[in-house]
Amino acid sequence: MEKVLEKGVAAKLAVAGKFYNKSVEIFFFKLIESLSLNDYITFLGFLSHSKLTSLLKTCKVMVYPSYLDAVSMVTMESLSNNLPVVAYDIPAIRFNYKNVRAVMKVPTGSTCDMADKIVSLLKGYFTLDFNEIRFFLKKFSNWHNVIKSEADLIKSYFIK
Repeated sequence: MEKVLEKGVAAKLAVAGKFYNKSVEIFFFKLIESLSLNDYITFLGFLSHSKLTSLLKTCKVMVYPSYLDAVSMVTMESLSNNLPVVAYDIPAIRFNYKNVRAVMKVPTGSTCDMADKIVSLLKGYFTLDFNEIRFFLKKFSNWHNVIKSEADLIKSYFIK
């Protein structure tokens, strides 16, 4: 967020979810305070599905700086709300969203590249291809397709 603001973009970040470790929660809030970002970052806590969906409809970009994941349901939820995603280029994101341009992948850990993508989206330098998103979501519209995708991923590691 600090890097986005440095680029002159007026933006706010809403963080939803739950802390599973009290020391991480304390660190999170101390970091926001130490960087003077209290006016730009709001922690919403755990949200019900309906509240999360309502929130997504008001956003311009989903930021997903995860270092580890299997199938990112948050990314899929964002796409289903026509919201582009900026994510680290981890194996699960790369494999599951490789042909989806609305999921912009940046090198893992590169906060500068992530900020650049966020700024380009906020300034309107990227338009979503809704047909591409609908095609992708149809592919994952049932658990059979999701399980098949996971099985294909596992097979790809063993068959080389």
